[in-house]
Amino acid sequence: HLSKYISNMSFELIVSNGKKTLSYEEVLNSLKIMLVDNDKEFLDKLLKECDKAHQSFKVSDKNVSRQTKAGIIIAPSVAEKFLRNFNYNNVMISSVAPVYLATALEFILMTMLFNGVNELESNRHKRLTIKDIDKGIQTNQVLSKLMRKINFTFVEGVCVEFIHPNLLMKSTHYTKKSKTNPKTKYKPGALSLKSIKQSQKDG
Repeated sequence: HLSKYISNMSFELIVSNGKKTLSYEEVLNSLKIMLVDNDKEFLDKLLKECDKAHQSFKVSDKNVSRQTKAGIIIAPSVAEKFLRNFNYNNVMISSVAPVYLATALEFILMTMLFNGVNELESNRHKRLTIKDIDKGIQTNQVLSKLMRKINFTFVEGVCVEFIHPNLLMKSTHYTKKSKTNPKTKYKPGALSLKSIKQSQKDG
């Protein structure tokens, strides 16, 4: 979804400028537009990683893939398919533009993953799920703002947390065990669950 959003914006930039070749500058400007109203520090780190991959790609003279030259995980060949709109766009694409897009995607996705891992550890879970990643995104102001801007949500993400105000009220109940202190405090919602279970038995 991110690849499509950035690629479409890059294509619109070359059309508006009357260019025939999509270079890394269009991808760079698309990233700036996408994060213009977001945290500047996050954008600076993102562009720094893109420049780092660009420099590594330029100085490497080995007969290897662009992915190895740039030192990234996501393959630029996959990112190039989105820039070409899967062969629906009749434009020329420079060799560096896919590297820039792949590096930007890798940085954003790794940030999402790290936030998901932090959420997993705070909840003491053992397995990373989509809900952990989604919760990590929601707790991060930069990522949550970015997801809202590109209109993206996880299908199996976290539910909106809501507890009815009546369940948050402290309840007291008389029991046979508490003779000295007949009023026993229950956790929020405990009495409601107890009454539901009792109604199920009676029914």
